[in-house]
Amino acid sequence: MLRVVLVATAAGLLALPAAATADPPVLTALTGPGEAITLAGPDGQPVTHLDPGTYTIQVADTSDRRDFTLRGPGVSLHTGFEAVANHTWTATFQDGWYRYYDAAFEDQLHGQFSVGAPAPTTLQARVDDRSIAFTQADGSRVTNLGPGTYSIAVTDTSTANNFRLMGPGVDEHTQVFPRVAYTWTVTLGEGRYSFFSERRIGLHGSFTVGAPTSSTARLLHAVVGPDFSIALVDANWQPLTKPLARGVWAIAVEDRSDDHDFHLLGAKVDRTTGLAFVGTVVWRVNLTGGLYFFRCDPHDIMFGGFDVKKPVVKKPPPKKKKR
Repeated sequence: MLRVVLVATAAGLLALPAAATADPPVLTALTGPGEAITLAGPDGQPVTHLDPGTYTIQVADTSDRRDFTLRGPGVSLHTGFEAVANHTWTATFQDGWYRYYDAAFEDQLHGQFSVGAPAPTTLQARVDDRSIAFTQADGSRVTNLGPGTYSIAVTDTSTANNFRLMGPGVDEHTQVFPRVAYTWTVTLGEGRYSFFSERRIGLHGSFTVGAPTSSTARLLHAVVGPDFSIALVDANWQPLTKPLARGVWAIAVEDRSDDHDFHLLGAKVDRTTGLAFVGTVVWRVNLTGGLYFFRCDPHDIMFGGFDVKKPVVKKPPPKKKKR
């Protein structure tokens, strides 16, 4: 595209050609109508590696049973499950690993590519039907890391569990049903992080980055979507494996797609983001005791629950027997 710069001179304005501004390179993505998902570069070839920078992505979602999801450092894009439409996205890629997939059929329909010079793959995340682990390359358990950018080899071999990593500035996950293997690139800041299975939070672990302090705030973080995933963690990004104290709690809910909602149900609580809402909302709820549930209403495969301590009922002292 030719630009013209007007320069003031003694004789008036002089038009001079300016340096052309190149349009962003164009990637082409396709999902459906059959068993296919593709991402092609400007040369028409499948994308395996890109230079860092800003790209235009032209997406053709040709099926009401398919979607196209693109995730990686600084990028989370999703076409939606039921709509058949063309989309034009602008994405800025940085050094790291990115993945694309059809959320409903991720086992068969997925791919990944690198950008620039990703951090070396020094960490490993694994989940199967009975166990979960987050380790160094030598197999030793991760307990503390220095702040920085890491690449993680992720292997999910379970159709009953998933691997979710949450903490300050990071939320990455596989889905519960598909078996997949990816490389994630994440930037960890000082804080507390957890990894767990959404379906079986008894499978969980945690580690620290730097030397963080613990938060005692009555705050919960809830996230739903954009694919088939839902989670609720505490102020330190830990899954709710123990009963919560009764009383008023703040819940920061991030709803990432109009395909889903986050619905919380329990004693005297019935709150939902609604399907149309996309964004973040903070609820203040009074948790009075017992079992609470959260779910996505349209998709019964997305659910979880937690306990709240019940009130202690003091028994009256025994009556003295009359003599």
